[in-house]
Amino acid sequence: MRILLMLLLSVFVFSCAKQKPDYSTILNSDELLKYQGQNLDAQSKYDFYKQLFLVSTFENLKNPSHELAGNLQKFPDSILLQLSEILISEYVDKEGNIDSVPNATTQLSRRQIASQLDSVFKTQDRISHAALQNVFVGGDMGGTSITSIDGELITMNRDFGTGASSVYTYALIRDGSLRFLGEVHDQLSANDSALLTTEIKKYYPNFDYFSSRSGVDIVKTEGDYVIGLSAYSTDDPGCCPSISVRYKTANFKTITGGSVRVANKNDETRFLE
Repeated sequence: MRILLMLLLSVFVFSCAKQKPDYSTILNSDELLKYQGQNLDAQSKYDFYKQLFLVSTFENLKNPSHELAGNLQKFPDSILLQLSEILISEYVDKEGNIDSVPNATTQLSRRQIASQLDSVFKTQDRISHAALQNVFVGGDMGGTSITSIDGELITMNRDFGTGASSVYTYALIRDGSLRFLGEVHDQLSANDSALLTTEIKKYYPNFDYFSSRSGVDIVKTEGDYVIGLSAYSTDDPGCCPSISVRYKTANFKTITGGSVRVANKNDETRFLE
């Protein structure tokens, strides 16, 4: 009986030792770095570095030297953490084969990301946020950042140094909670998105798609938000969308009835009724 108990205890201890550490609850880089250097499998290493990237982004937003610190410091940690998750979301994956590339913006697989960061830690005890971003994002000059905070509206831009790579996205903070708005028009229901396309094509049959790199104007009015978008006709050059679109929405999912307006972008003072 005693031998059996010892064997069961050994199995329990061994199984506990093999369990992957849960990094997801650690939001302090100093505490997280205590796990660096452990003999982990490749997937666990990637999970560790992914959490380190998130925590580093979170701490960067909390840094008093951040260019938007005056506005960011007004937000609770819960909001800053959600913003951090949005900023890195395109460059990390929760699931996937360890040898697959986690996103379209980097050329490194998860295994390679972990291996590169292992190499960095062989020569230093810490790693900068810029260095983590370089490995995960895949370039020294690129990534997603917060470009402005205007009251309850946060504007973010994914940019890799060329106009075509620039994509503006938005988040809204109301009553202490954050809502990610994406590119805004993509939050519309399927029915209202189809309605918007139909209205545009009444005046511009060659309407092609909305411009991601032009950004979106979001103006709060009484009970509504006025959304201003730029859009391409099929023969527009990439630099110059020719169509302006406006509509009102109260919830970003539905369009306020009769509010769609369309115009030539070079003559926005005369929106078509």
